[in-house]
Amino acid sequence: MDRIEMEMKNIVKRYKKFRLNVDYLKLEKGLNLIMGPNGSGKTTLIKLMSGLIRPDRGRILYKLNNSEVDQYSILKYSCIVLEDIRLPNLKVSDILRMYEVDNIREFSDMYGLRSILDKYYGELSSGYRKRILLSLCASKRPMIMFLDEPFTNIDIEYVEFLNNLLLRLSEGALVVLVSHIAPRVSVDNIVLIQDGVIVFNGRVDDYKFRQVRLKLSVNGEVKTVDLMDASGYFKSSVRVIDVDVIPLYNIVLDKAKK
Repeated sequence: MDRIEMEMKNIVKRYKKFRLNVDYLKLEKGLNLIMGPNGSGKTTLIKLMSGLIRPDRGRILYKLNNSEVDQYSILKYSCIVLEDIRLPNLKVSDILRMYEVDNIREFSDMYGLRSILDKYYGELSSGYRKRILLSLCASKRPMIMFLDEPFTNIDIEYVEFLNNLLLRLSEGALVVLVSHIAPRVSVDNIVLIQDGVIVFNGRVDDYKFRQVRLKLSVNGEVKTVDLMDASGYFKSSVRVIDVDVIPLYNIVLDKAKK
């Protein structure tokens, strides 16, 4: 499938003390990274994209070659991995059978699960649980993948494998990755969200993350950091003041009020 696109238009989602506003956002086939401070609306955004929740206003439309699919039907063509997903407390091998994995030994070797096949899901670390979810999602080869914080709590030796997996999957699918931690691979598009508003959305083509610089207000102190190093700051009281993608973009955002 050559054409896989998503468009969000005039989206509003309200909670008691939070409001997400997306006037327009378009993502295409490839690896799309969504970053932002805690509480900025990243998880709400990915749940809207995947059809898990409905917007109060606006429309989300997917274009799959010559077909158009709305957000209420996209689950048939996609796979989503959220941090709060739980599987039954069965042996890992039984979970793989439940999901109709044909060759369990081959599958477990491919995704690094051989050592835990006889362990119960409830006994596993959060990193291994996430590894199982990611493996099951990737094995279905969906047209669209939504991954919420896949790098959180995973073992160091699995990071390189996950980076390579994301690159491979994004060659033929639209992959939406929400992460505090920038993957050590090139991405096709970066979305920065803050206070429920998208403050930057741009394609970076073949450029690496270290060429994307952010000016942040961290607890009142202004810092300039590479996007590769920004993830640690997103857990603080932080605002994005300026985004500079060298040399393709030089976008200055409105100065945040201190």
